[in-house]
Amino acid sequence: MSKSIEFSKFDDYLLATIADTVITVKRAQEILTRIGVECSSLNCKIVLLDEKTVKTREVPSHEIMKLSHEMEKLGLDKIYMAFWCQPQLINRDSDLLSLFTYKNEYVVQHFSEKEEAIAWLKTQRNS
Repeated sequence: MSKSIEFSKFDDYLLATIADTVITVKRAQEILTRIGVECSSLNCKIVLLDEKTVKTREVPSHEIMKLSHEMEKLGLDKIYMAFWCQPQLINRDSDLLSLFTYKNEYVVQHFSEKEEAIAWLKTQRNS
């Protein structure tokens, strides 16, 4: 059984909250698919993904480009998504995801502080 994702709609963004402690490639695909469905149904292009419970990501570097392309296929293109995560998860791999999504005309950034993530999302809304 797949773990759930909870969604809350705010004026400035959509909050997606997960309770996972480990993210695999398969689970990342599930999460991104659900976010794509919610964004489409709510006509929302600004997302805060709360993954503060995540301790590790088991997504090899060579899979990150594939995930980026899958995000585009899921309708997550031209969106802005802030990952609110543990500081140790902001690393080379998170930078790779940000780079690949930027090249595909949508942007993912990682933040360890919720306030910073929301502030960044608000500036993107006006872009």
